[in-house]
Amino acid sequence: MPWEPLPGSGQDPVDLGAGLTRVLRSLDAPAPTTLGTLFEEWTEIVGDRMAAHVRPVRLRGTTLLLSVNEPGWAAQVRWMASELLERLDAGLGPGVVTEVEVRVDAGSQRP
Repeated sequence: MPWEPLPGSGQDPVDLGAGLTRVLRSLDAPAPTTLGTLFEEWTEIVGDRMAAHVRPVRLRGTTLLLSVNEPGWAAQVRWMASELLERLDAGLGPGVVTEVEVRVDAGSQRP
């Protein structure tokens, strides 16, 4: 059975993906495909060595929050932030991530 609007509504069907993307933009949230790419291709974007110690947590606006397992990795990520932003531009598109924040996950530190 084809879709039919409610009588008197005058509305055509809306693509759910496009609607969701509009809602997320209004909330300053990234598009679902951007998040999927970020999390699914993290190792390819940053490399095996960094991915073993650094993981993405959240993308709010254009700021990416990263969790690291050791304080030394926090310093390393901050030191190479401009290179990391270039890699993210190449993997996600220019301007998707313009800033990185780093937090040390105390639960994953070695004793």
